[in-house]
Amino acid sequence: MDSDSSGSSNGSADYEERVHNVILRAAELVRRRITDQPAPIIHRRVSVDRDRIEAHARLMRNYFADEPRYNARLFRKRFRMTKNLFERIVGDLEPRYPYFQTRYDHAGRRGFIGVQKCTSAICQLAYCVNSDFLDEYL
Repeated sequence: MDSDSSGSSNGSADYEERVHNVILRAAELVRRRITDQPAPIIHRRVSVDRDRIEAHARLMRNYFADEPRYNARLFRKRFRMTKNLFERIVGDLEPRYPYFQTRYDHAGRRGFIGVQKCTSAICQLAYCVNSDFLDEYL
């Protein structure tokens, strides 16, 4: 009986040693794969210069200047409302909703101005299109 019990405990030790060796080999393979692989490439967003400031200046020159490029009739045709109504909507949205307020990104660049955001939103509603079609001033 003694030999049977020592044999089973010896078999258990062999099994544990084999498992231990398999784990060590697996860990070595993983370590080699990690060291053989190049460093991961960090993909950052490509910054697209949308020239927000010039787009805002162009929007203001075309529609909101003292002598705009496009008259009230063309404004109404484009925005499907009068200029006064549009200005009232912008004036009501900017103080009430943070989205329509001008913000700065982490790099300190100024975002779109409230009138630009309203222009996009109103044109999207008026023409039933998404923002990709309205990048003239945005």
